[in-house]
Amino acid sequence: MPVLLCFPFSFVNSVIVTDENDEPPIFDSISGCVSVTEFHDVRTPLTTIHATDRDDPSTPNGHVTFTIEAGNDKGLFGLAAVDVTSARLVALKSLVGHHGNYTLRLRAQDRGTPPISAHQAVEICVSDFNDHAPVFVYPEQNNTTLRVFENATVGSVITTVSAVDRDAGANSEVR
Repeated sequence: MPVLLCFPFSFVNSVIVTDENDEPPIFDSISGCVSVTEFHDVRTPLTTIHATDRDDPSTPNGHVTFTIEAGNDKGLFGLAAVDVTSARLVALKSLVGHHGNYTLRLRAQDRGTPPISAHQAVEICVSDFNDHAPVFVYPEQNNTTLRVFENATVGSVITTVSAVDRDAGANSEVR
Protein backbone atom coordinates (compact mmCIF):
# COMPACT_ATOMS: atom_id res chain seq x y z
CA MET A 1 0.00 0.00 0.00
CA PRO A 2 1.36 3.48 -0.92
CA VAL A 3 2.40 5.77 1.87
CA LEU A 4 1.14 9.31 1.76
CA LEU A 5 3.43 11.84 3.32
CA CYS A 6 1.95 15.06 4.60
CA PHE A 7 3.99 18.10 5.40
CA PRO A 8 2.62 20.77 7.66
CA PHE A 9 4.06 23.52 5.44
CA SER A 10 3.57 24.20 1.79
CA PHE A 11 6.61 25.11 -0.27
CA VAL A 12 6.53 27.66 -3.05
CA ASN A 13 9.18 27.14 -5.63
CA SER A 14 9.65 30.59 -7.17
CA VAL A 15 12.67 32.80 -7.46
CA ILE A 16 12.49 36.48 -8.25
CA VAL A 17 15.55 37.89 -9.99
CA THR A 18 15.96 41.65 -9.88
CA ASP A 19 18.27 43.72 -12.00
CA GLU A 20 21.27 45.15 -10.21
CA ASN A 21 22.32 48.58 -11.45
CA ASP A 22 25.81 47.56 -12.52
CA GLU A 23 26.09 48.90 -16.09
CA PRO A 24 26.94 52.51 -17.00
CA PRO A 25 25.21 54.33 -19.85
CA ILE A 26 27.15 54.22 -23.13
CA PHE A 27 26.95 57.17 -25.54
CA ASP A 28 26.52 56.60 -29.26
CA SER A 29 29.48 58.45 -30.71
CA ILE A 30 29.10 61.80 -32.41
CA SER A 31 31.98 62.39 -34.77
CA GLY A 32 33.13 65.84 -35.75
CA CYS A 33 31.37 69.08 -35.22
CA VAL A 34 27.62 69.67 -35.23
CA SER A 35 27.59 72.56 -37.74
CA VAL A 36 24.93 75.28 -37.87
CA THR A 37 24.80 78.92 -38.94
CA GLU A 38 24.09 81.74 -36.56
CA PHE A 39 20.60 81.94 -38.14
CA HIS A 40 19.69 78.38 -37.08
CA ASP A 41 15.94 78.11 -36.37
CA VAL A 42 15.57 77.55 -32.61
CA ARG A 43 12.59 75.26 -33.27
CA THR A 44 14.84 72.79 -35.14
CA PRO A 45 17.01 70.40 -33.06
CA LEU A 46 20.77 70.63 -33.59
CA THR A 47 21.19 66.86 -33.20
CA THR A 48 19.87 63.92 -31.20
CA ILE A 49 21.97 62.40 -28.42
CA HIS A 50 21.65 58.66 -27.71
CA ALA A 51 22.97 56.54 -24.85
CA THR A 52 22.11 52.97 -23.99
CA ASP A 53 22.33 51.15 -20.70
CA ARG A 54 22.68 47.37 -20.64
CA ASP A 55 20.69 47.11 -17.42
CA ASP A 56 17.06 45.99 -17.66
CA PRO A 57 15.26 48.57 -19.85
CA SER A 58 11.99 47.94 -18.04
CA THR A 59 13.48 49.27 -14.79
CA PRO A 60 14.89 52.67 -13.84
CA ASN A 61 18.35 51.07 -14.08
CA GLY A 62 18.01 51.08 -17.87
CA HIS A 63 16.50 54.57 -18.21
CA VAL A 64 18.90 57.41 -19.04
CA THR A 65 18.61 61.16 -18.42
CA PHE A 66 20.89 63.77 -19.99
CA THR A 67 22.35 67.02 -18.71
CA ILE A 68 24.86 69.60 -19.94
CA GLU A 69 27.57 69.83 -17.30
CA ALA A 70 29.96 72.35 -18.88
CA GLY A 71 30.57 74.54 -21.91
CA ASN A 72 27.20 76.29 -21.88
CA ASP A 73 28.20 79.45 -20.02
CA LYS A 74 26.07 81.66 -22.28
CA GLY A 75 23.01 79.43 -21.83
CA LEU A 76 22.65 78.98 -25.60
CA PHE A 77 21.97 75.23 -25.59
CA GLY A 78 19.61 72.82 -23.87
CA LEU A 79 18.46 69.21 -23.93
CA ALA A 80 14.90 67.99 -24.44
CA ALA A 81 14.11 64.37 -23.55
CA VAL A 82 12.83 62.20 -26.39
CA ASP A 83 12.55 58.84 -24.63
CA VAL A 84 14.42 56.80 -21.97
CA THR A 85 17.61 56.62 -24.07
CA SER A 86 17.76 59.84 -26.10
CA ALA A 87 17.43 63.62 -26.01
CA ARG A 88 17.48 66.42 -28.55
CA LEU A 89 20.20 69.05 -28.35
CA VAL A 90 18.54 72.40 -29.09
CA ALA A 91 19.39 76.09 -29.25
CA LEU A 92 17.50 77.81 -26.43
CA LYS A 93 17.78 81.24 -28.01
CA SER A 94 18.99 82.90 -31.18
CA LEU A 95 22.59 82.17 -32.14
CA VAL A 96 22.93 85.45 -34.10
CA GLY A 97 26.23 87.05 -33.13
CA HIS A 98 27.35 83.92 -31.23
CA HIS A 99 29.40 82.35 -34.02
CA GLY A 100 32.31 80.23 -32.87
CA ASN A 101 33.00 76.76 -31.56
CA TYR A 102 31.49 75.41 -28.35
CA THR A 103 32.45 72.22 -26.54
CA LEU A 104 29.62 70.89 -24.39
CA ARG A 105 30.31 68.26 -21.75
CA LEU A 106 27.24 66.03 -21.58
CA ARG A 107 26.35 63.58 -18.82
CA ALA A 108 24.17 60.52 -19.32
CA GLN A 109 22.95 59.12 -16.00
CA ASP A 110 20.73 56.13 -15.36
CA ARG A 111 17.92 56.29 -12.82
CA GLY A 112 19.15 53.36 -10.76
CA THR A 113 20.13 53.41 -7.11
CA PRO A 114 22.82 54.51 -6.86
CA PRO A 115 22.86 56.15 -10.29
CA ILE A 116 25.74 55.52 -12.67
CA SER A 117 26.81 58.12 -15.24
CA ALA A 118 29.05 58.60 -18.26
CA HIS A 119 30.34 61.70 -20.01
CA GLN A 120 30.93 62.79 -23.60
CA ALA A 121 32.07 65.99 -25.28
CA VAL A 122 30.00 67.36 -28.16
CA GLU A 123 31.39 70.04 -30.46
CA ILE A 124 28.99 72.70 -31.78
CA CYS A 125 30.31 74.91 -34.60
CA VAL A 126 28.23 78.03 -35.17
CA SER A 127 29.31 79.68 -38.41
CA ASP A 128 28.87 83.30 -39.33
CA PHE A 129 26.21 84.06 -41.92
CA ASN A 130 27.18 86.71 -44.46
CA ASP A 131 24.50 89.17 -43.41
CA HIS A 132 26.39 92.49 -43.23
CA ALA A 133 27.35 94.70 -46.17
CA PRO A 134 30.73 96.42 -46.16
CA VAL A 135 30.67 100.02 -44.91
CA PHE A 136 33.10 102.65 -46.16
CA VAL A 137 35.27 104.14 -43.44
CA TYR A 138 37.23 106.45 -45.71
CA PRO A 139 36.13 108.34 -47.61
CA GLU A 140 32.83 108.46 -45.80
CA GLN A 141 29.68 107.39 -47.62
CA ASN A 142 28.36 110.84 -48.47
CA ASN A 143 29.00 111.62 -52.13
CA THR A 144 32.64 112.53 -51.65
CA THR A 145 34.05 114.40 -54.61
CA LEU A 146 37.71 114.01 -55.47
CA ARG A 147 39.48 116.58 -57.63
CA VAL A 148 42.20 115.31 -59.92
CA PHE A 149 44.50 117.56 -61.89
CA GLU A 150 44.29 117.03 -65.61
CA ASN A 151 48.03 116.52 -65.81
CA ALA A 152 48.07 113.77 -63.12
CA THR A 153 50.27 110.83 -64.11
CA VAL A 154 48.35 107.72 -65.14
CA GLY A 155 48.53 105.19 -62.29
CA SER A 156 49.29 107.74 -59.56
CA VAL A 157 47.45 107.42 -56.23
CA ILE A 158 44.47 109.73 -55.99
CA THR A 159 43.16 108.62 -52.59
CA THR A 160 42.97 105.64 -50.28
CA VAL A 161 39.67 103.85 -49.82
CA SER A 162 38.90 101.65 -46.82
CA ALA A 163 35.84 99.71 -45.69
CA VAL A 164 34.92 97.28 -42.91
CA ASP A 165 32.45 94.41 -42.69
CA ARG A 166 30.93 93.31 -39.37
CA ASP A 167 30.78 89.64 -40.40
CA ALA A 168 33.42 87.17 -39.23
CA GLY A 169 36.12 85.17 -40.95
CA ALA A 170 36.06 85.08 -44.76
CA ASN A 171 32.69 86.89 -44.68
CA SER A 172 34.40 89.98 -43.23
CA GLU A 173 37.05 90.28 -45.94
CA VAL A 174 36.66 93.39 -48.08
CA ARG A 175 38.39 93.97 -51.37
